[in-house]
Amino acid sequence: MTVPQDPAGTLAVWQEITDTAWDLGIVPDESLTPRRAAARLVTEGGLTDEPAAAVHRTARAVEEVLYAPDPRPATGLAEDARLIRSGLREQVSTWVRLRALLLPRSSVRVIWALSERWSDLTDRWSPRRLPLDRLTSLLRRPTRQRG
Repeated sequence: MTVPQDPAGTLAVWQEITDTAWDLGIVPDESLTPRRAAARLVTEGGLTDEPAAAVHRTARAVEEVLYAPDPRPATGLAEDARLIRSGLREQVSTWVRLRALLLPRSSVRVIWALSERWSDLTDRWSPRRLPLDRLTSLLRRPTRQRG
């Protein structure tokens, strides 16, 4: 029995597939539609048969999540992701697989996310964003009250 995938899960599976491809040397192109990205992944990844069909099924599910007014829950995406990963890994050398395991290129997304959060935090506490009276009250030395 396959469990239906929610829209966020469908997009997470797609992200995992594109990250795996990136780790194995296929640089992502965010400007492509899911359908074109799938075709590029099949071509550049040398995928055939079941892995190629799995990429296209996943791309269709992503398109439905992104563009359909009422997307249907997708099923079998986890198995499709496994097929795609193994198909991509079969096409590359042991050295590339080892590099992808130890130094994955997609790990830069973590750095990007941390940088974005840091930027949001510093913007939130920036003096130009705080009202002047609140800023002066934060900077003013507390006074002791006389009884």
